[in-house]
Amino acid sequence: MSEGKSTRWFPWGLIGLAAVAAWVFAKAGAGIVQNYAAGVFGASLGGALLLWGVDELMAGRIRGKRVYVRRSESPFVFFALVTGMRFFPGLAMLVGAFWYLFLRQV
Repeated sequence: MSEGKSTRWFPWGLIGLAAVAAWVFAKAGAGIVQNYAAGVFGASLGGALLLWGVDELMAGRIRGKRVYVRRSESPFVFFALVTGMRFFPGLAMLVGAFWYLFLRQV
């Protein structure tokens, strides 16, 4: 399997991990388990968004509302979409997850 195909499926694994963390959060009775499940959930979703953003950046195209936007045809719109749809939300999820896990006062 080439590197491109293996990295294409890795974000979906993180989405699956987020689904498992959400289930654990809902079923857990202890507060500490819920704290870790919430942190894993946020980190998984943030990581998946960042990996999708890197993949789209390397591919040079991103799906807009209705069409694909290519970096070669419209670089400003392409970078605005990648930044606004993938990198900012992904970083926000990761920062929020790490804050929730490590810096929040319980």
